[in-house]
Amino acid sequence: MKKAKLSIQVTVPFALGVVLGELIHLPQVIAMGLWATVCFALLVAQNTSKGVLVARHFTGALIILVFFFSGMLYVTFQQLENQQNHFSNHFLPGNQLVGRVVEMQEGKVNFDRVLLESQSMHSPLNNQAVNGKLLVHLKKEDSQEMLKVGDLIQIAAEIKPIQNANNPGEFNQEKFMRYKGIQHFAFIYPSQWEVVGYEATVMSFWANQRNRMKERLNELLPPSQAALATALSLGDKSLLDRATRASFANAGAMHVLAVSGLHVGILLFIIQWIFSKVPFLRKRNRFIIAALLLIWCFAFLTGLSASVVRAAGMFSIMGVGQLLGRNFFSFNSLFASAFILLLFQPYFIFDIGFQLSYLAMFGILMFYAPVAAIFNFKWKILRYFWEGTAIGIAAQIGTLPISLYYFHQFPNYFMLTNIGLMVLAGIALGSVLLLFIMAFVPYLNEWIAFVVKWVFWTLENFVVVIADLPRSVSFGFTPAIWMVLIAYLCVFLFYQSRMQKNWKVWRNTAIVTFILAIMNLGQKMNNLSGEELLVLNNRQIAVLWKVNNQVICLYDNNQPSSAEQVSFPAEAYAKKLGLNVTYYPMPSSDDFQNSQKLEAGESTLKVASFWNGYLISKNDSKYWLAKKGNRRWADCVHIGGAWAPYLAKETDMNTLNGAIRL
Repeated sequence: MKKAKLSIQVTVPFALGVVLGELIHLPQVIAMGLWATVCFALLVAQNTSKGVLVARHFTGALIILVFFFSGMLYVTFQQLENQQNHFSNHFLPGNQLVGRVVEMQEGKVNFDRVLLESQSMHSPLNNQAVNGKLLVHLKKEDSQEMLKVGDLIQIAAEIKPIQNANNPGEFNQEKFMRYKGIQHFAFIYPSQWEVVGYEATVMSFWANQRNRMKERLNELLPPSQAALATALSLGDKSLLDRATRASFANAGAMHVLAVSGLHVGILLFIIQWIFSKVPFLRKRNRFIIAALLLIWCFAFLTGLSASVVRAAGMFSIMGVGQLLGRNFFSFNSLFASAFILLLFQPYFIFDIGFQLSYLAMFGILMFYAPVAAIFNFKWKILRYFWEGTAIGIAAQIGTLPISLYYFHQFPNYFMLTNIGLMVLAGIALGSVLLLFIMAFVPYLNEWIAFVVKWVFWTLENFVVVIADLPRSVSFGFTPAIWMVLIAYLCVFLFYQSRMQKNWKVWRNTAIVTFILAIMNLGQKMNNLSGEELLVLNNRQIAVLWKVNNQVICLYDNNQPSSAEQVSFPAEAYAKKLGLNVTYYPMPSSDDFQNSQKLEAGESTLKVASFWNGYLISKNDSKYWLAKKGNRRWADCVHIGGAWAPYLAKETDMNTLNGAIRL
């Protein structure tokens, strides 16, 4: 860690500046003034600090402040309010926007997702150049055959800001998309768009290659195995169904579906092993350079995600070290690669994949050696599996606090999953790469596809078996952010005290860690207790009733997809609490009225259905969920929501800005 002092002094303050700049949204002029002031102070200090020890320390502090305010200033350039040419600052109803297709993703229902990089805006009065990304939901039947990455399309539709539903436990879609540079969306129908040209770029070339490979996998493999192969090799999880995602998450194998350092490492090993057998490439270690070039081609093919770029950068540094006869796998190279990535895109610091990727690497660097030293097997095969398990444990130490914060769950059999993946992940990735190479060779490609199908069938069923084991996953962890920060301070102190053999600090840190664990478990138990009634912000009426260690979901079943629409927020709420959901469709309204009575222990909830809404009664309180009309009920709280947005504004309470706790 001492050797990484310089890279830490650069990367950490820069990253903190980015985070603080995004949190407080400091005006760009003020950020520029602070940065210029500190730079000027540094120049003055450098000219007056020669031979003065105190002044030299002051200069060091100023250098740290320069990088801190550099990060703060840099992130202001990414913020929407500081982008004068962003299309959202000029777009008006009736205008038309021209943008280049930079990404396409197949949807599961009626619309495909298309990401546009806007270029110009046309209005009846003038045309002007604009920039900014727009998420377009394009009618599914229209986008599949006609559009490709690189196409220029002109659209005329209503553009809206992306907003969270603000239901408890739901994913923060608004922030997630903002950190990808996307803050607006639009639904586009056939009459609202047309292709007006094509613009080839490096990324469009790789995106089209990626789409061709996806199509080839779909042709050669059954749907389930094709979806897994696409996710594992190309990083596209759009074809995976909810059950498969849940199984991989519960088994602790979700990282296999997100192309990351694991995939890059396996790919690099396979390529280097093959190239090292070629006499020409073996001379002067040319196979290392050739392998690194292919690794970067793979990074472009998967869309240059933060985790893949980080892994490719790290392995490139290691490859250079191998060529120079040095060990470049260190904290220094890890911090350096993080700084380079943040210069490329400062919002990477908020990316969950970026955070998990780097924290896993820090965990491996700090704890792999002591964990691996616990057992020393003589047999090579046992030593291989134990070393792989030690890597998994070390990575889990690095990612555990933030995983509990984001996902509220812990896979109890992650070590067992890791042992299986050590064999299956490499075989699966190697087989699908062979299929890509031989995809256009008749007959042979069918034989390889047969092998790939069974490899991925084995991988899928192995994960499903682990996920179906009793108590395979623990839910309901909701640590506060201050608990996460203290947990990482404890992780660092464990490492430092071990390196310095300061067992007093180690003991005190263990006590603090134990207290944190007890607090987290206490919070988990508290989440289970009590009773709560919520009306969700949803296009279909949905009421969640937490009672007797379960969540009961009552939903308006007037459409075939109603259950699926309410399941996302309902499952998210229940997962955060560590509970299961039971679904009940609300009673249907006949000529006059139909009612339903639910009892849980000593609590009772009654739902009465009418042609224009639902009447919910609990204890002495009554709530009217209006669907249509403006009829007023006496002694009732009138609630409206996204299921009837215009009516919602006339009610006593509405869910348009988030779920309501009753």
